[in-house]
Amino acid sequence: MTIQNQSILITGGTSGIGKALALSLKDNNKVIVTGRSIERLEEAQKNGLIPIKADLTSREDLDKLVMTIEQQYPELNVLINNAGIQFNYHMLEETDTLQRIHNEIQINLTGTIQLTQLLLPVLCAKPSQILNVSSGLGAVPKTDGIVYSASKAGLRNFTRGLRKILKDQPVTVIEVIPPVTDTHMTSSREEDKMPVEELIAIIIKQWSKGKQLIAPRKIKLLLGINRWWPGLADRIIK
Repeated sequence: MTIQNQSILITGGTSGIGKALALSLKDNNKVIVTGRSIERLEEAQKNGLIPIKADLTSREDLDKLVMTIEQQYPELNVLINNAGIQFNYHMLEETDTLQRIHNEIQINLTGTIQLTQLLLPVLCAKPSQILNVSSGLGAVPKTDGIVYSASKAGLRNFTRGLRKILKDQPVTVIEVIPPVTDTHMTSSREEDKMPVEELIAIIIKQWSKGKQLIAPRKIKLLLGINRWWPGLADRIIK
């Protein structure tokens, strides 16, 4: 597949992995990005992207986003569900976490499912692709991020189920699993991080080859270990 002349929507496309991916695609494609920050949306527009303000926790915003796509960009044929947030805390050490739990589940999973559902009529009308950005923690949970891990596990299962549902439709469903990547979201974490530019190169290369699972080698290795030696995988991801 040549990633050119596509009409692409990237949620959470004003920062982190989403922003880097959007900027890498904008020269040869129409790239629409969503975000919540007015400043970042204005920056995206200056960079040649099409910004739409949308909060995945708001049903009103979801409806407005879908209406905008239907009316102004009906040619949309690539949806990249990238928006995500992560809070790091231990449940035994903190108790006032209900709002954080709600936000992680809503943005990482529920809002993504709702948006995908609402855009299916647009996508199923033509050959299209849906790329869901999950996480290795969706396979092996991290002790100080188990809600994030649970939300990404749900997204992985949703991706698998969606692929079954759409098997007779002209829509390909792809899972993207980044490693810990050097972005603002991981700035406080002291561990090896993949430069975002390196990750984007991997995504573009594997996507162009038609892969339905896009991930660097270390993530594929982790998935293999988890399949055959889950106890070892748990010791790797603590």
